[in-house]
Amino acid sequence: MNMQWIQKLRGYAVIFLMSVFFPVLVFASSGLGNTISDTLITGKVKSDLAINAITSDQQISVTTNDGVVTLSGSTDSQTQATAAIQITQATDGVKSVNASQLRVRTSHQPYMDAYITAKVKIVLLIHGVSATVETENGVVYLSGFVKSSAQSQNAVQLARAVGGVVSVKSDLAVKS
Repeated sequence: MNMQWIQKLRGYAVIFLMSVFFPVLVFASSGLGNTISDTLITGKVKSDLAINAITSDQQISVTTNDGVVTLSGSTDSQTQATAAIQITQATDGVKSVNASQLRVRTSHQPYMDAYITAKVKIVLLIHGVSATVETENGVVYLSGFVKSSAQSQNAVQLARAVGGVVSVKSDLAVKS
């Protein structure tokens, strides 16, 4: 190929790229870009929930507005509701999760139980505690193994500090 032909190709490539990306940048900087982002977030959350073994067969609707994802519908168990909230929180672009319309069929306060479980799990993980967490009517149940009795006591205190927790029942065992 001669040099003139290569220069023409480069020129056309630059024009093509500008014609594709410039409108996208203008669109994204306008208010309509949020709609696209919200649509992408909703699609990603729905996809992640659909491929997850725990949440795939649940009736969960997803909507997003300005990065705030609302989950609604019902799950068969607390574990499924918690998984849905955690999957949603882990999705890029999600600012917060509103699960007030998500129901666990067997709980008297399904939203709060799912919310509390998710929050306690996150707080414990941040502090290096890997424990099983379940919540029923505001009562948090901790189980699993910890490194020391001090870590067990800390886990109970951290769980109690989460809003909505009525009490904490610990079955944490020190792993020797």
